[in-house]
Amino acid sequence: MLHLALDVNNPHVHDIAVFAVSEHNKEAKEHLTLVNVVVAGVNYKLLLVTKNEKGASARYEAVVWEKEWENFRKLISFKRLLKN
Repeated sequence: MLHLALDVNNPHVHDIAVFAVSEHNKEAKEHLTLVNVVVAGVNYKLLLVTKNEKGASARYEAVVWEKEWENFRKLISFKRLLKN
């Protein structure tokens, strides 16, 4: 498992925040400016193969937000993928 504690003062984290605001402004046609980054975490996007109690398998995409240094995890989404 990958463990990352992100420093909100890290220049790379700041660059990611600037990118997020810039992309949002383009998509939403807004003019927001970044003031500061309050907290940073990691979103894990996972492709999972599961099976139910009857043995039927299915694929899912899960997104989990983690702030490892706070012992915090939250399931953001869990979507079944259609068979190809």
